[in-house]
Amino acid sequence: MLRSGSSRPWFLRAALPATVLGLVLLAPAAAASDTTGGTGGAGPEPQACAPASLADATKSAAAVFIGTVRGVASDEISAQETDYFHSVDVDRVYKPGRGAIIDTEEVELVTQRTNDRCSLGALDEGQRYVVFATLSGDALLADGDGGTALADADLVAELEDLLGSGRPPVPPEMPTATLTPVSVDSPTPFVRAAAPGAGLVLVGLLGLLVTRRLNRGH
Repeated sequence: MLRSGSSRPWFLRAALPATVLGLVLLAPAAAASDTTGGTGGAGPEPQACAPASLADATKSAAAVFIGTVRGVASDEISAQETDYFHSVDVDRVYKPGRGAIIDTEEVELVTQRTNDRCSLGALDEGQRYVVFATLSGDALLADGDGGTALADADLVAELEDLLGSGRPPVPPEMPTATLTPVSVDSPTPFVRAAAPGAGLVLVGLLGLLVTRRLNRGH
């Protein structure tokens, strides 16, 4: 995939125009041998990668999310390789589900620029990306051929057709069940519970006997 920030459709960003190839072939030999990439030691543009289908990119990724790059720091490993560390504000998470990997509003995303294979290079600050990340230890890594691209409307629509509407980066809390305390006192014995009723029955029977005797006396 070409350096992020291209305005071309995501699935075409890996295609290097024939005109550019022609210019490279016509460039002086001295310029072709320069691998420093100009001032600041940023290195040459990352090599283009073969485009990945959305389904393949999603299947291969450990995490799929949309986020905006807020800051970028770099670590030049060698003249051939540079690592970039991005602070990304996450908008929506599409993979994985609740409770896995991404459950914060901000994550660190690592990309690389390598001269010997296709790579993504640094993402552009302030830009919003659809990120297809793999895990490298505890770090989220976006590879050049992983599908990461600018979050244009067409790509987001295709993503949501495939994975649904996603979820917020911080999952909503599950409702807490309310438990009603149950008395631990010993239950009232049956005899004690039945005694008041039995007493009322006995009083009724005695009253009935007294009434009958009075009637006989008359």
